[in-house]
Amino acid sequence: MAIVPLFGVAVPTFLVLSGFLAPDIPVSKRSPGTFRNWAARKGLQLLVPFLFWDIVMIAMFPQENPYQGTSAVLYWLTGAWHLYFIFVLFQLLAVSFFFQQIIGEHWWRWMLVAGVISMLLMLLWSELQLWMQPADGGLFEVTARKVFMTWLVFYAFGAWLRREPGALSWFEARLPWIGAMAGASYALYYAGLVAEERLVVDGMPRLQILAAGVPWQILGPLGLLLMVRSFEHRPSLQHALRLFASPSRYTFGIYLSHVAIMIFLVGAARELYIPLDNWGALICIAVLVGAFSYLLVRQIGNSFTVFARLLMPITHRSSHTVPTGYAETGIP
Repeated sequence: MAIVPLFGVAVPTFLVLSGFLAPDIPVSKRSPGTFRNWAARKGLQLLVPFLFWDIVMIAMFPQENPYQGTSAVLYWLTGAWHLYFIFVLFQLLAVSFFFQQIIGEHWWRWMLVAGVISMLLMLLWSELQLWMQPADGGLFEVTARKVFMTWLVFYAFGAWLRREPGALSWFEARLPWIGAMAGASYALYYAGLVAEERLVVDGMPRLQILAAGVPWQILGPLGLLLMVRSFEHRPSLQHALRLFASPSRYTFGIYLSHVAIMIFLVGAARELYIPLDNWGALICIAVLVGAFSYLLVRQIGNSFTVFARLLMPITHRSSHTVPTGYAETGIP
């Protein structure tokens, strides 16, 4: 339980970084017709691999669906398993484009305001849902995590950090305090999880999508971003940072494919009666999943057809300040 908050910060970190690296609409692309063509091209970078790997997940694990009938189709189309991140990112890119088109200058400020308001509304909705129907088998979270209102505050915070004059340097000057507050918020989130675990109805905990985790889910990504940026100013760490970032051009493809590979490896281990109920086996599976995903994406991305590279996207741009896998689309 003590390490669960680490997993609770993964999606917020992804979205803060995606917002930080979100594309700005070029002034030359802001006419309606030109913008539609530009946005469609950006959308295809997400849509093709999303649909392909969604079909793969349906084929490999059709029973993992809490819905029936039309609702089941909607569930799969909005992202099975880990792919809901991409469906959310579609929405957030559209919201970002909307604010840029409608508001123009300082659009990131208004998007952050909208993110705070939507987060508060989602918290209120989730609390009411938990009180009225606490034992819903997690269906509320399955639905709520797929809508942009739940995550807009993180994406908007990342966009605000990059574009608001002096914002990032202000936080960088206070990195020790940010770290201390992040540690305190981690403890708060842990205490909230322990309390929620005791509220069990029909075998299901009373789940909460944000709740006590909000401070940690904001301060955790912020602290990580500031820490990585601080490494850039230390010559002794720059080589290690570049080495760590070198495979980042493959990370979108790795993210898309890793769950399918994990399911295959776990299934193979069970067929061979290899026990998986210990930390050593789990670490080995994690290492193998990462290695196979990396090799698969690297081989396909570098060697096969254009269509294959759409299914296993890699990024060819390079950067000394941000991992290249985040270029333009904001996708790791």
